[in-house]
Amino acid sequence: VALGEEEYELGGYFIVKGIEKVVRMIIVSRRNHLIGLRRSNNTNRGPRFSEYSVSIRCARKDQTSRSNHLHFLTSGGASLRITINRQEFFLPVVLVLKALMPSGTSDKQIFDAVLAGADDDD
Repeated sequence: VALGEEEYELGGYFIVKGIEKVVRMIIVSRRNHLIGLRRSNNTNRGPRFSEYSVSIRCARKDQTSRSNHLHFLTSGGASLRITINRQEFFLPVVLVLKALMPSGTSDKQIFDAVLAGADDDD
């Protein structure tokens, strides 16, 4: 304030050698931590997409990371959105679970496993 700065300005806007500069803060989500989102633009992704989704930034030991999004559908299902080479792909969650299970696992067994939860859940 003593140097003529605005008392209530939070920062991010500067004039350097007569040129206006804006500093944009980039918020990076926490690694391996789920974030629930409610965005109306999620409904623009398809006819059954709701406004609800969950996002997670998955990080490896070498600190490289990918963000994955789970979109909830109005039909009661869910769709996993992954990005590969800046192109988005939507996969049904049931298909992903089926691919991760051992060969010969029935849909009923996957359903029971999802509903059962972990042994240490209260």
